[in-house]
Amino acid sequence: MPADTARATPTLPPSMPPAVDERDSVAVYQNGEGSIAVRSTLLESTRPDDLEAAVRALPAPCPTPTYGTLGDRTDVVAIRCTEASPDGAFRPISLYAVHPDGWVDRIEALVDTENHTGETARTAAVAYAEALLATLTAGEAPRPVETGTITIVSACTDGDASDPLTVTLPADWVAIRDTAPEHDLVRLMRVVPLGTQRVMVAIDLTGAETEVPRVPPGSGTHRHGTLLGSDADWLVLHEEGTPLAMWQLASTISVDCGGGTTYARTMRLSLGGPTEIVDPAETVLETMALGGARGHHVSVTPIPLEVAAEEAPVEAQAEGADDHEAEEQSHLWSYAIGGASLLLLAAAMVLRGRTTRPK
Repeated sequence: MPADTARATPTLPPSMPPAVDERDSVAVYQNGEGSIAVRSTLLESTRPDDLEAAVRALPAPCPTPTYGTLGDRTDVVAIRCTEASPDGAFRPISLYAVHPDGWVDRIEALVDTENHTGETARTAAVAYAEALLATLTAGEAPRPVETGTITIVSACTDGDASDPLTVTLPADWVAIRDTAPEHDLVRLMRVVPLGTQRVMVAIDLTGAETEVPRVPPGSGTHRHGTLLGSDADWLVLHEEGTPLAMWQLASTISVDCGGGTTYARTMRLSLGGPTEIVDPAETVLETMALGGARGHHVSVTPIPLEVAAEEAPVEAQAEGADDHEAEEQSHLWSYAIGGASLLLLAAAMVLRGRTTRPK
């Protein structure tokens, strides 16, 4: 793009962490035809055996897309549109491009047509957008991810010494850190081919006195597990009408650092995805351990995620009780994924590449 191209910040929901350039980047250029932007989003997926078939199975950026190529390249599938996307943005050309290491980017050209006075200017803007994307070159993806045994947080830090809270990832899993106010937030995911269902995990640590969102009693089922050598009680929720499940677990973790100092945090764990593939993700969290050579131990105190029966509001028996129950059910999913764990909203987490991002 031209030298005077400006960088912009992608528009994300308020609950999401700030965008990171290596994963989601926008560049905007203004010329005589108006504003033209290019947005690139790393989809955290790899190339499937049939790239075009996978792209065709994803929601299209416009009602009547045309699928094709970018010149004679085999590492790119192009989608061309002559009308606006459902969100109102005009994306004349979008690409699904594969890096040499297999990761897939979605690259969208967006044209601002509001100031265009006629079809001539619009046509020129579309041609310019096509020419911009024709200059695309492929390099290895600058992935801001971690692999292997990773440190979630460091407890009892004293100079160069600390006790790392770690988790060990399988070979096909990665971790991504998201900066959020007053949160240590790490997402874990298995890297899968584009368009394939995935399960995702969030580890969210906040201050020890942080309140956690709770759901009405009886909203989900319970499943026994283990965490840091202690018994754990998962709350399993299912989104009505979908094959998606959400596992939630909350606890206070504390480490006696010695000298009267204690490291304490509220930890929320979330697993989200299709019901049949959520279970194996629990084994990744079972590798969580406290390291360090000073002999410190971590204590785990469970935090109930359901409102106690005596705290629950008494259901009205008169007219309107059914409405209350329906409203309560409709909000159940949002209760369960409140706060930073909105990152695990199932529709967004199962297939990150399946949606057209906001302009």
